[in-house]
Amino acid sequence: MRFWNWLRRPWLAILAGLIGIILTVAVFQLPQLPGQLVYEPATAARWQLNISTAYGIWGNLLLALGLFDVLRSPLLYLLLALLLPTLAAQLADQLGILRQLRGLQSYTLTTPAPTPGAEIPIAPTRTLYRWRGVIDAAPSTVANLLDEKIAADFATVERAEAPIVDLLPSVPPAARPESGTDSESTPPPPPVETRLRGIRLARLLYLRPLLMIGLLAAVVGAWIALAFGWQITAPPMAPGGSYRSVNRNLTLLYTMSPTATVGPALEVRLQGEEVTLPVDQATQQRVGLAMVQMRPTHPAVWIIVEDGSPRLALPGRSELRSSIGLVFATPGSEESVLLPDQGAGLRVV
Repeated sequence: MRFWNWLRRPWLAILAGLIGIILTVAVFQLPQLPGQLVYEPATAARWQLNISTAYGIWGNLLLALGLFDVLRSPLLYLLLALLLPTLAAQLADQLGILRQLRGLQSYTLTTPAPTPGAEIPIAPTRTLYRWRGVIDAAPSTVANLLDEKIAADFATVERAEAPIVDLLPSVPPAARPESGTDSESTPPPPPVETRLRGIRLARLLYLRPLLMIGLLAAVVGAWIALAFGWQITAPPMAPGGSYRSVNRNLTLLYTMSPTATVGPALEVRLQGEEVTLPVDQATQQRVGLAMVQMRPTHPAVWIIVEDGSPRLALPGRSELRSSIGLVFATPGSEESVLLPDQGAGLRVV
């Protein structure tokens, strides 16, 4: 019972919300480990260490919390571990509230009462507030005042009179009417009590469990994605370039055409399936069971020889090409292209 009450406390949900905010900010504000480096632990550790040094004294803390790799951060697993039991407890709590509401709605207000002021039998799933006291006023006056008060706070108010059937047998024998009198032939009517029932936002109580079910489905989906999903972030691709992931049998080709009729495109080949995406706008498309997202973020240059002869080369490489693509990932970056047969070079900034 203590553990149940502990799960229902609001501070646990507040803690989970704070962790979620930290992870969300880290995703948008901090560099994230490329997915392809997950299969290379040494390279991944070196990448994170190099990135953390740029943040000074805070770099070690960010690195320890795994904020440079949110998908595998211990904070993310802690968040999911907190959310699963918390949402399950909240769902059970909302179902308990709904059960109490159904019990209250199905109770007939005219049901006879065994004793004056007897409690209405409602399932004690949640704590109920009950008050019993004595007011120095006529019963009709008290009922009217309560009726006005409940009507001001609740959208639906019902009022009924319920007889108290067991009050008469409890009267001492000396106080009962003698046999043979008129009172025996026409017994007095049993006393009654006035009952008021107010209900507010009943339909909202039906929607709250659906919210908890949706959140639980999202958390379970996140667990499944972390356990069986994978993510690869290709480096910025230059026109005519390619990228391949052997582990996932993924190939990306940035195709160019020297004619104006066919524009540049990104060819995606994954496990025997192939799609072509335009590169002039952000696009996402499903390929098999994977989702491919492409964003034109970095500026690039495509240099070609007009007659198609291989006369271009990159610094440090002897291979001659008829076209070369350059990409500039950061402002102020520069690339060079060599013209070996002319003993010249071209620097692009």
